[in-house]
Amino acid sequence: RGEDHLSNTSKHVELFRAFDAKLPTYAHIPLILKSDGPGKMSKRDRGALIEEYQQRGFLPEAVRNYLCLLGWTPKDGREVLPIADIISQF
Repeated sequence: RGEDHLSNTSKHVELFRAFDAKLPTYAHIPLILKSDGPGKMSKRDRGALIEEYQQRGFLPEAVRNYLCLLGWTPKDGREVLPIADIISQF
């Protein structure tokens, strides 16, 4: 979740408890900002669609790796990680 959801996390936790549902583990990461102006990137902004990266030949694993490393760095400093390592270290 984006850090803009930090303020409403307590409300979401209370909803899960009210429905006696298992609480998810939350991780709040910095927002991805627009490259061409102020504010956060939205799904309408250029570069926000996965299809654009697919058409340009980016490997799905490379896009996932890049997104996972936004706002987080593994302790060993590696920049290319298999998904299993990302999950276990995050």
